[in-house]
Amino acid sequence: MKSRRTLGKEELKKLTIRNAIILVLKIFVILAMFFLIFTMIFGIIRVRSDVMAPSIRDGDLLIYYRIDRDYKAGEVVVCEINNKKYILRIAGVPGDYIEIDKEEGKLLVNSTPEEHISYYSTIKDDNKKIKYPYRVGKNEYFLINDYRTFTDDSRKFGSVSEDKILGKVIGKLQTRNI
Repeated sequence: MKSRRTLGKEELKKLTIRNAIILVLKIFVILAMFFLIFTMIFGIIRVRSDVMAPSIRDGDLLIYYRIDRDYKAGEVVVCEINNKKYILRIAGVPGDYIEIDKEEGKLLVNSTPEEHISYYSTIKDDNKKIKYPYRVGKNEYFLINDYRTFTDDSRKFGSVSEDKILGKVIGKLQTRNI
């Protein structure tokens, strides 16, 4: 191959165009891989409320993992119910019995206080759809907010089927006050 000094104007123009096309193709491949990774394997969601305070606050950016379907009590998940995304904590897994203690405001799972420490009392939703003790069905999860006075969780709409859970939260970026 000739050195750049010995290339003619026409050859140099062709080489520059070829290199530009290769660069554009590399950028396209990188963007396509990024798109596939963040639509098939991982997801990103910005928190728009303080219902999971103090562990997750308004403005935080969460990364969730879509592939692992082995959910355990205490884990935070992203789910979609009625075309709205929620960030909730798993309180009950399939087969668990859920009860809410009126006197102390504790969430009881299989007659014992939940493992996750909550800073807020749990209040029963006056919804007639949920009767306590509530048994979590097969392939379903009882999901609840950390800020327990907010009722858009399983106390309101019942347990959530596994196919409605988009993924398990694996990371948090605190983006407020930057």
